[in-house]
Amino acid sequence: MEENKSSWGGSRQGAGRKPKGDSPRVMLGVSIPPEVKQKLVDRAKELGISVSELIVRLAEHLDV
Repeated sequence: MEENKSSWGGSRQGAGRKPKGDSPRVMLGVSIPPEVKQKLVDRAKELGISVSELIVRLAEHLDV
């Protein structure tokens, strides 16, 4: 049987969401108590930033 190769479908160069900022991002999964998550969400909302940005800002101020 002859295989048909179509010229449509599949991934396209340049497609997808463009990265934010100058540095690449990675996913991080953590388990925290619900009340801690809510504190992060509430504070991020107060500051008008994402929870991810809040965590980055907090981490930049760590002196461990």
